[in-house]
Amino acid sequence: MYAAIVEAFAAAADAARLVLRCGSVRFTVPLMDLTDYPELPRFPAPIGEVNTLGFAAAVGQVAPAAGRDETVPVLTAVRLEISGRGLILAATDRYRLAVRAIPWQPTVDDPWALAHVPAKVLAEVARTPTSASRIVIGLDLADPAGARLGLAAAGRQTIVRLIDGTFPNYRKLLPETAAYTVTAQTAALAAAVRRVAVVATRTAPLRFTFTRDQVVAEAGDGSGAQASETIPVEYSGPELSVLFNPSYLLDGLGAVEDDEATIGFVAADPAEATARPAVLTGKDSGGVRGPGGGPVDEGAFRYLLMPIRTGSAA
Repeated sequence: MYAAIVEAFAAAADAARLVLRCGSVRFTVPLMDLTDYPELPRFPAPIGEVNTLGFAAAVGQVAPAAGRDETVPVLTAVRLEISGRGLILAATDRYRLAVRAIPWQPTVDDPWALAHVPAKVLAEVARTPTSASRIVIGLDLADPAGARLGLAAAGRQTIVRLIDGTFPNYRKLLPETAAYTVTAQTAALAAAVRRVAVVATRTAPLRFTFTRDQVVAEAGDGSGAQASETIPVEYSGPELSVLFNPSYLLDGLGAVEDDEATIGFVAADPAEATARPAVLTGKDSGGVRGPGGGPVDEGAFRYLLMPIRTGSAA
């Protein structure tokens, strides 16, 4: 096999064509002018390193919340906040928000920068297998051709142009406290959502009714297939009934690294639960805090999800 490969690439080339031979097979491929190939950008100046597995996990948690609407480019990006305290990754598509902070090792004095990195590119880099334990981060915000971020590991480099635009002030969206909290087994709740969602149409939400020590997940409108499932939870507040996009909820549950997930409802009035965001975290994340140096700056994962109002679609 290897001999065939060597023979295949033992090719003859002239100024106009490339000839490949392998046994009785022969290919002739026209060549393009070398000057037509764009000049590759240089890797930006390194500013620090980050643990490969930790970075990949954080990107995997945050990137699904980025928008897909190319008419608002900045919402298709992951916001990367770089400081001496750590890296904060945030993404939102207006209907949900994901935030995660991770440590890193800066190699420059007093690092501080903001970068809006295309979420698709960042997710692809995070999924690419590598034997390197650390990723080198390079950044050039002054390049006349456009600000660029570089990621390098094990001889592989990725250089991406950053996205311009004003990212929403997500810190104002994250509540500091929750009026009511629900704690459930992460895997059990996710499995129930998947089962019940089978009978829901593509854009239909699921109804979740929270009562003491249980939640009932329901799908269907009475004119077609219906499904419901009761899941045990830790909850002692008043009855709450909210609608969630099942796909968005599953993205959040899939990003929780703890065995138990906590959903915090901000509204003290149960009737307002459908109008105020819910915050999904791991049980060990320390509550629903954010602005002012709360767990958002300490590494906890936060996933803010807007309930769907009756008659609206996410």
